[in-house]
Amino acid sequence: MASGIVHDFRNNLSPILGSCDLLLMHKEKWTDLTFMEENLSRIRSAAGDSEQIVSRLQQFYRPIEQTEKLDAVDLDQVISESIDLSKHRLDATYTVKVVHNLNARALIAGNQAELRQAIMNLIFNAYDAMPDGGSLILQTENRGDQVLFTVEDTGIGMSDEVRKRALEPFFSTKGEDGTGMGLAMVYGTIRRHFGKIEIESILGKGTVISIRFPLLQVTQSV
Repeated sequence: MASGIVHDFRNNLSPILGSCDLLLMHKEKWTDLTFMEENLSRIRSAAGDSEQIVSRLQQFYRPIEQTEKLDAVDLDQVISESIDLSKHRLDATYTVKVVHNLNARALIAGNQAELRQAIMNLIFNAYDAMPDGGSLILQTENRGDQVLFTVEDTGIGMSDEVRKRALEPFFSTKGEDGTGMGLAMVYGTIRRHFGKIEIESILGKGTVISIRFPLLQVTQSV
């Protein structure tokens, strides 16, 4: 994880150091406004990008504050809402069958908005992995004092190397279309909700993401 972050910071430091060297080597050009503006703009842009990296890392590593209020969240309901919120964007583009077996009827301690965003990230990521269509299965079930939530797709899958790095900030296989923060932000959210996440994947066959949250209580059947 650290190597990817170091790589991004090094990329941003390079133009900063280069422009500083140019300014120091050519003091006679300090009265040239075009020369000064070009180099200062380059420094400002690279510094701004570095600030964005720090900001995203702060979100990724942000712990639950002691004063932060956590609600009793019905996980099945939040998943259903996330599926519904995702449909309008996805149905027009993808031919993916969505199956959801939500049987936990479990309450966990959490922030509904953060959890919805994380689940939608998982849904979008699964859809992106199925460019030729496929099936997306979301399931929940109680496992002792935990609730297990799985997201399974029949997409392109990941190599073992990609799977091991999938949760790293800024790691992406999508080229310029990817920020490398989707699964990393999911990981950060799960961790802040005292959960654990595991990824199993077979290249060419699909991926299963398993998330375990500590159980707050089980709702009674209506």
